[in-house]
Amino acid sequence: MLVKKRVLAAAIGLSVSSATAMASGFQLWEESASGLGRAFAGMGAATDDASVQWYNPAGMTAIDGYQIVVGGHYIVPSADFDNNGSTGIFASGKDDNGGNSAFIPNLFWKGQWQGYDLGLSVVTPFGLGTKYDSDWRGRYLGVESDLRTININPSIARKMGDWSFGVGISAQYMEAKLTKRILPSAVLQGLGYPALTANAVGDGTSELKGDSWAWGYNLGLTYTPTEKDRIGVSYRSQVEQVLSGKAKKYAQNGTYLGADNAKAELDLPAMVDISWSHRYNNALEVLLSGTWTGWSSFKELRVTKKSDGSTLSYTPERWHDTWRWALGANYTLNSKWLLRGGVAYDQTPVRDPYRTVRIPDNDRKWLSLGARYTIKPNLMVDMSYAHLWADKTKIDETVYAGENDIGAYTGHLKGSYDNGVDIFSAQLVWNF
Repeated sequence: MLVKKRVLAAAIGLSVSSATAMASGFQLWEESASGLGRAFAGMGAATDDASVQWYNPAGMTAIDGYQIVVGGHYIVPSADFDNNGSTGIFASGKDDNGGNSAFIPNLFWKGQWQGYDLGLSVVTPFGLGTKYDSDWRGRYLGVESDLRTININPSIARKMGDWSFGVGISAQYMEAKLTKRILPSAVLQGLGYPALTANAVGDGTSELKGDSWAWGYNLGLTYTPTEKDRIGVSYRSQVEQVLSGKAKKYAQNGTYLGADNAKAELDLPAMVDISWSHRYNNALEVLLSGTWTGWSSFKELRVTKKSDGSTLSYTPERWHDTWRWALGANYTLNSKWLLRGGVAYDQTPVRDPYRTVRIPDNDRKWLSLGARYTIKPNLMVDMSYAHLWADKTKIDETVYAGENDIGAYTGHLKGSYDNGVDIFSAQLVWNF
């Protein structure tokens, strides 16, 4: 598997870091610096550059000739927990901020062949990165959560009059790591199990690691009813990942205690995007989009032994489907500068009773600004910034029955999160 990872990294020339999710659940929208400048409004109908192919493969037909887009996004999240009445083993320990900054790169290529437009996207569509101190209050629920994906998506499109059609295939690699603190049986007995009291003496560590490859596809169309209007509709399929790896345990002093071969199934959601763009005049373009994400596919996070199918770790999720709405604009200031702005509202798939320290998600509001500078006719640079904020997010979580032989007698982690995100993006667009 190490060889496979090195070959993949050499092939795409990118290094993918973990990231706290910047959209609903652990979805990432950060695949385009030009799109970020208007909160990704209207991406399925946009004509900015080759990055539009990820959101709608039919959008490539609006990009002339050959183009390469190389971009990156620096994400600075905050997930600041404040205690409010935690009980049992969660009564002791410090409050903490689980936000974990990350850099997310992406790459796009667009070409032509015998009347068809060809494209290639290399992006990170899903990611999760929270990291708390090992002595924080919720350490028995989660310390580090690191989920990474690399999606390689070739696509092809054809323009037919006012219509364009596109299709793509995705090869998606996923890698995950989850750690938390655990209480050995001897310590539990000393605590008076099942009536536990707070005590961190003897804490060990549980570490789950796994990876997998899976396949998906995407479809799209655009329609240009007038010279000023463009409509885009796209669909991206569900991807069924089956992670395979090890569940390891370590003593308090770091001594390795053994491992089980483990697996976990994770169904990543399907998506439907409906976008519209309207060119008001030669300077101003307004864009709007609504995106549905089928997060109800994520019902639970269950890790099982390969040998007998018994449960090693279980967390109910029971997420629901979501909508994301975005409104934005492009404004051509002069021959060198194009300005962007946008707002968005992004629903969380997390139901309040099932919120976890690994994904303390809530509805998010976006405010974005951006600009494009034309260095020369075939070379442009995009720069964007976005701020995301959410209402104060309450949590009431416990260790679920079957874990560490302590079930729901451990008490409850109760409190609230103050969540916010800053995103800085830039990309280079080269026509050749």
